[in-house]
Amino acid sequence: MVKLGVIDNSVSKVDLDIEDFLGIQPGFCRLPQRRVFYCGGLLSEFYRPIVSCYIIDPRENIAQKYPDMPNRKYSAGLCTYQNNYIYVFGGALIFGIFSSRSERLNLEARAWESIANLPKASDYNSSAIIKDTILVTGYRIGVFSYIPSTDTFQSLISATSGSKILFSEEDSGFLIHGDCIFEYTNNLWEKVAKNDVVPNNPYLISYPVKHGKWVYFLLSNNYLYKFDLFEKIVEKVILNAF
Repeated sequence: MVKLGVIDNSVSKVDLDIEDFLGIQPGFCRLPQRRVFYCGGLLSEFYRPIVSCYIIDPRENIAQKYPDMPNRKYSAGLCTYQNNYIYVFGGALIFGIFSSRSERLNLEARAWESIANLPKASDYNSSAIIKDTILVTGYRIGVFSYIPSTDTFQSLISATSGSKILFSEEDSGFLIHGDCIFEYTNNLWEKVAKNDVVPNNPYLISYPVKHGKWVYFLLSNNYLYKFDLFEKIVEKVILNAF
């Protein structure tokens, strides 16, 4: 496990005692008490995606195994936690076939449950919660809203293929796509700034973290970025030996 310090730009690595291999391009999100959800992934393009599921405590460096995922897939991307459930949307199956299959993990019952599939298959996805709604986007789709209480999706905006960075802060959602930064407030999307820092292809490989006025996010090009919630600008962070 790699830990990045957003205050001092430090990088540290620790070993985890786990029963299974953890693949790259998993589904992931942050949980209460600073725990981390990690599911699925890919060991190699020559193997089937894995189904392992863990919740990791980075403070104690402990990984607790949970029931395997019902679907073998990877690149589900940023998942969402709400009311003791973890929602996982889409991803990719064996041979890189894009998937719309979606599910949620009931943490109390320690059991997976099926939910409505994404309206369109996509990988490298991101989801974020605003009030009782989950926003979902991905490399191959625009933005949908998902209502857990009714298990239904609604299309919000269309978008071309490409990396999309989605995160929320209080009652607002933010989307970085192409050369634009959008804000979602009161059910309306507005272009608030121009993006000339984040490239179009890299995808999220860790959950966004808020510190002060900044939201930090790590992309697959191994660069850490930070987004200013007030000025609506993105900056690249220089890490020590990463």
